[in-house]
Amino acid sequence: MALRDKIAGYIPALGRRPKLSKQEVVNLLPVRNERLTWTRVEDNEIMLSVPTRKDRVGRLIGRIFKVPDSKEVLLDEVGAHVWELCDGKHDIAGVIADISKKFGLSRREAEVSVTLYLKTLAERKFVGLMRRGGKIRNERR
Repeated sequence: MALRDKIAGYIPALGRRPKLSKQEVVNLLPVRNERLTWTRVEDNEIMLSVPTRKDRVGRLIGRIFKVPDSKEVLLDEVGAHVWELCDGKHDIAGVIADISKKFGLSRREAEVSVTLYLKTLAERKFVGLMRRGGKIRNERR
């Protein structure tokens, strides 16, 4: 047993995460972070407003470096369409199929693009990934 595994017995966050099969991944439901606000702007784009940290450290850094209360992220037409489908009702397979059909991509092109995009959104904590009837997964892989 590796040292990391022994420590993980006491600190669960250090434990190894189970590997998901491709089928399990495409059945996950992407869900938008409720703390983010978003508005549709011209040309089918979406503007996300991401709040900055409000804890003690965040307030201190904000005062020192004059950090704004939120930052804005602009999603292009494809990203905006994916964002709208991250409603907890569409699984990743459905998002891939919809993007493939709407933007004329092959199934493989849409699969690669959507999975990488959703991975980026999840790493930035803009979305979480949920199993049907289960917990939200917001993991880094």
